[in-house]
Amino acid sequence: MAVDFNQSITKLIEELPSVRAGHYYPATSDLTEEELENVYGSTVSVLEKYGVKVLIDQIPEAPEIAGWASAQSNELMVNPAGEIHEVIASLIHEVAHFWTQRHQKTWIYVGGSFLRTEIAAEIPAYIVCEVLGIDTVQMSAEYLRRCGRNFHKNTSYMAHLIEQERSDILLVTSNILRELRKELEGLPVYEKQNPFIALQLEEIVFPVPLRIQLEQEPISFL
Repeated sequence: MAVDFNQSITKLIEELPSVRAGHYYPATSDLTEEELENVYGSTVSVLEKYGVKVLIDQIPEAPEIAGWASAQSNELMVNPAGEIHEVIASLIHEVAHFWTQRHQKTWIYVGGSFLRTEIAAEIPAYIVCEVLGIDTVQMSAEYLRRCGRNFHKNTSYMAHLIEQERSDILLVTSNILRELRKELEGLPVYEKQNPFIALQLEEIVFPVPLRIQLEQEPISFL
């Protein structure tokens, strides 16, 4: 599925005023159970290929937490509770956290606010899920509303943060998609007509400067 980054982000920002923090907004998908299982398995395979230990578990004292990631211990946890497409969204969110930690994106983890660290993970997860055929726009908007407790309906502040770090957000997104494509292309699910056939990095509409940056400076995933 071809995705225009600007249109997708605009859609997410426009959704912010209409969602209530703390309210449950489910992700949706037209993918079959088999296709979703392939996405989930492929994401885990990417992590394991790079030596990341993936824990499928809950935190007993905080079962509502969807997951966590630590590049320092080389571990990532995802909570298996919920529909599989929502677990996939949480897993990709934690992958984005792991990537930014591993590459020491100081704008996020040194002196950055909690909201900025979560933007750095949730925006890539939202875009990746959209490419894959999983709609998380309301779920992502609600999550960012909770993270940015003080900005309420001031969507211009969120837009400013996203715009400020656009190239890094896109870089994380493109690396996740590139690695997922490698895993998904060899699966039997490709024999059918489904969104995965269109999973090509070149089909994502990036700003020209980023496309040049990716060509000149290839960066490893993890």
